[in-house]
Amino acid sequence: MGTQNYNEGKQVQQFLRLLPRYDVSYSLKPIAQTIIKITVELKGRFEWRSRWHGGSQYFWIIVDDEIEILHCESVVLTNRIMTTECSFFVPYRDTSNKRYRLSVCPD
Repeated sequence: MGTQNYNEGKQVQQFLRLLPRYDVSYSLKPIAQTIIKITVELKGRFEWRSRWHGGSQYFWIIVDDEIEILHCESVVLTNRIMTTECSFFVPYRDTSNKRYRLSVCPD
């Protein structure tokens, strides 16, 4: 019984390595009084298998201010390119709600 659970556990562990995981880093740079430049770097941290992932994996980068979406962009990771970077500009509104949220979602 113990050996069977061990082997099944190893199989589960192998499949977990295939789940798309990624590291996200970003930087903010004020361009003008009402514009911010955001640079986002996405690094894939999963084992690529063409059988499960195909030729590419798409991700959405979304920036919102908890009221409305300010920017939305699609980026691609492939088995050869597991790191991608994109830059974009968003408006800065000087209001009481100064929170911006950056979300990365797999497609």
